[in-house]
Amino acid sequence: AGTPGVVGIYVTTGALVEVVPGEYHSGHAACEPGDTATSGGFHHMRGALSSPASSFPTVDGTTPTGWTTLFFNDAAATEVSVMMPMAICLDTTP
Repeated sequence: AGTPGVVGIYVTTGALVEVVPGEYHSGHAACEPGDTATSGGFHHMRGALSSPASSFPTVDGTTPTGWTTLFFNDAAATEVSVMMPMAICLDTTP
């Protein structure tokens, strides 16, 4: 086995999140087991533009293993917003 370290970086995405007007919904993107999340966010796919209410690492013990984003759809109409959560991960596979 080699010395542990970073061997690459990649972006992972979570399931699409549908956010109806006036509601909050969260989405999560997970790194591969053993890898570390360095940051994250979301991509607006379609519909009304939702506001990110919060964006933070998902932690297992002390290791960030993914990224969670909370969305709020503040559209006045009935237009659903579709968001895709994303995480940037370090591949630390030896």
